[in-house]
Amino acid sequence: MLSIMRQAMARKRPNPLRILVTEHGGSHEEVYSALIYTFGRLPHAIVYPYLLLPRFNITAVLSSFGFGNIGYPRFSGDLKIDSTDAKGGLEAPDIVVSTTCELDLSGLKDQYSRMLSRGSYLFCTVHHADRWTKDHSSGAYEAVAPWIDAGKVTFLFLSPHTRGFMTKWALPTWDKKHRMVRGKFEVFVPVYPVPSAEIGATSWDTDAHEFNVSVQGNYESSRRDYKTLFEHLERENSESKEKSTDNKEAKIRLHLIGSGKRPQVPNEVDEQVTFDDSLSFLDFYRVLAGSVAILPAFANDEYYYHKASSSVPASLIAGTPLVGPRRLEDTYAYLKGKGGKLHTIWAQKKKETEMDVVERILKGGKEGISGRKATVRRVRDELLVENYDKVEWMTGVVPYKVDRLQSDADPRAGWRWKW
Repeated sequence: MLSIMRQAMARKRPNPLRILVTEHGGSHEEVYSALIYTFGRLPHAIVYPYLLLPRFNITAVLSSFGFGNIGYPRFSGDLKIDSTDAKGGLEAPDIVVSTTCELDLSGLKDQYSRMLSRGSYLFCTVHHADRWTKDHSSGAYEAVAPWIDAGKVTFLFLSPHTRGFMTKWALPTWDKKHRMVRGKFEVFVPVYPVPSAEIGATSWDTDAHEFNVSVQGNYESSRRDYKTLFEHLERENSESKEKSTDNKEAKIRLHLIGSGKRPQVPNEVDEQVTFDDSLSFLDFYRVLAGSVAILPAFANDEYYYHKASSSVPASLIAGTPLVGPRRLEDTYAYLKGKGGKLHTIWAQKKKETEMDVVERILKGGKEGISGRKATVRRVRDELLVENYDKVEWMTGVVPYKVDRLQSDADPRAGWRWKW
């Protein structure tokens, strides 16, 4: 009974509840948007976004949420914490949400120290679980230790496996007094609704004999195995020509969505490969949604151990299945839905390549594709509800600053609120 009463008291939120969301790494806009969308739905919340680099028209995504309680993002060099700042800087918020905690804690060191001293509570989103050992050069553990000492931090993990890595490998290196914080390790799947994904959801279903398949992410061969994809296209084209002179079989168009130095494409498949360079986020999700499959094309196993792949939540947001082994579903267990029994990926057998799976998908017909895409959207919608419920509960038990209740200051001063 006492515990219930304490929780009820804790849920009496300050009005307004001030939440600062930061991203000082220059990337991870998808996670940033998901955090803003979810925390921005809290009753009486006012969200102050800060972003180092406004890339790929990310503000259009934030605007699409239609929330009147989300300020226009401030950018590099424009994060002020001092409430006496003439430009209307933000006094220490009730909650600060770090999008890339390993980088925010160092890049905004002074601001974060000031917020801690003024009683803010931190939600610390972990991207690279391997950087959180005590002796790592990132200094992430050392930077977060004062927040743990103050009892003012909850860690957010983008997948179950990164939380598991942190618990098994990083946490044991911490000082013993800090290890109890594992009770505040939570998984947050970075998903949110995007109108362009709904528009693209039906664009794949045409009478054309060409189906789009997408690979997303920076054009780095160290991360993605483009060579194998191109070799498969070459082989399939050769076999198709041998079978038929008119070559009416369904063709694959491979969309490489990203930025950076393009991988070299063999002349034999050049007409089937499209580079979608530096798309806006709205166009990015439209292209993904118009595909029958997304290929992770992992070049190594790091996305199964200590890093969370951005392709997985992108699949959910766009409503398009990934191709991958059952290991992918087991690692990113949320892909299976609430009951843990749904299949949202195109399963890859042991001796199959990702493109072998695509060929098999196309032979199965459009009905199978429609059904699998509908399942992906169903799981996404479940996760949107689960994310909100989790954030509502986590923030409901945060010990807010008492003085916020008595503040007469205009909570919107110095921040742009019209989009």
